[in-house]
Amino acid sequence: MYTPIKFIYALLIITIIGGGITVGIIKFAFVRTDTITSSPERTNISLSQKNPRTMVGVWNWEYYDDEDRYSKGVPYSTFRLEISTNVENEVSGTWLAVAEYGNRIDACGSSDYDKDCMVGTLSNNVANVSYKNGYGLGEGKAKITYDPIHDSLSWEIIQKPKDDSYIPMKAILNRKVVVVQKTKLEQSSFFAAHPGAYTSFKELVGDALPEFESTVGTESSDTDSILRADIGLFTVQKEDEKLAENVASIILIVPGNKIWAAIIYRSGSGAIVQLHYYTNVPEWEHKLPQSIKKWEWMKKVGKIEYVSLIENEEEVKNIEQTTQGKYMEYEADAESKSLKTLKKDIPDLIENLATQYKEDPKYEWSWSISLNIDAYLDVYEKRAPNDKAFVDKIRNSLLVTYGPCMGIPEGRCKE
Repeated sequence: MYTPIKFIYALLIITIIGGGITVGIIKFAFVRTDTITSSPERTNISLSQKNPRTMVGVWNWEYYDDEDRYSKGVPYSTFRLEISTNVENEVSGTWLAVAEYGNRIDACGSSDYDKDCMVGTLSNNVANVSYKNGYGLGEGKAKITYDPIHDSLSWEIIQKPKDDSYIPMKAILNRKVVVVQKTKLEQSSFFAAHPGAYTSFKELVGDALPEFESTVGTESSDTDSILRADIGLFTVQKEDEKLAENVASIILIVPGNKIWAAIIYRSGSGAIVQLHYYTNVPEWEHKLPQSIKKWEWMKKVGKIEYVSLIENEEEVKNIEQTTQGKYMEYEADAESKSLKTLKKDIPDLIENLATQYKEDPKYEWSWSISLNIDAYLDVYEKRAPNDKAFVDKIRNSLLVTYGPCMGIPEGRCKE
């Protein structure tokens, strides 16, 4: 659309001024006004500011069978690529292909065999890669082209592997934006007031993190005047209190991310019996701050477990010596018994172990009994090699019920 008013105005100026400026004004008169827009592509933000614009990342492709009216909204096939590169322009990655609504799965990247499941080189946004087939040792070749304008990947198989494969021959993949959701505890007012402390807390409590997370129902705060620490107090919702395994937790933090934390555990019968205590302050490793001692839940606690995550070589050595000593003691005891007695004693020990576990699955209830069973089984297997079926049955049952260490705490498990 041309604007007549601008054209007339330009002619007037031409008449008055003339000369070299005329050409410029005539050009101005014929500018199309409908081309002047605020297109988001014409901003001052560079591509690198909007997005990294490299092929590194997670990419997805989906295919929908529009003729299948029973599976509307469900992809018939999907293809997922996860790609990384290094400074030498080497490309590596993993992939997952799903077809026939999940009835066929082809993947690479979930085992030691899959370490180099896709490798290649990158040049000018084009990667030529070879990839392993998830169904065997077949190898295929593919070209991956990155489009920085649309931030997409083009996948094309150049040579199919010999074995079956459900990777599409050609596909355009879109970047999958991974949104890291904060946990309830991380979003709490307490941790919001202590930036960076949640990372230190996760490292401190380790595998117990989900248990601390499960106590987030109601939140309150306090201060410890002796340690000059801020205190976060977390309790499950009132209606969940009677059934929750982890009822409440308390966390103290001072500048520098020094942390003291404790959590309440129930036994199998529902009674509150234990408090597990964690700290990254060495001098407080085996003693509780006053704020935890005076915590309202402490009056219900019958046992305190000091969980040490601070490296202590001498302590580890002592644990190993204690374990070995106990095992040798039980081994000698087993050697002194007849095979008939030994075979009868093993089920009795397992029954004892089960009773201890039922009463208190969280405490170090089992390590001595577990070592006893382990030693008895080793001796019986050595002395009765023809009765391997009995030993295997017992070991498999223990593995399924108690895991590879039969409840022996980390550091005491000889596995």
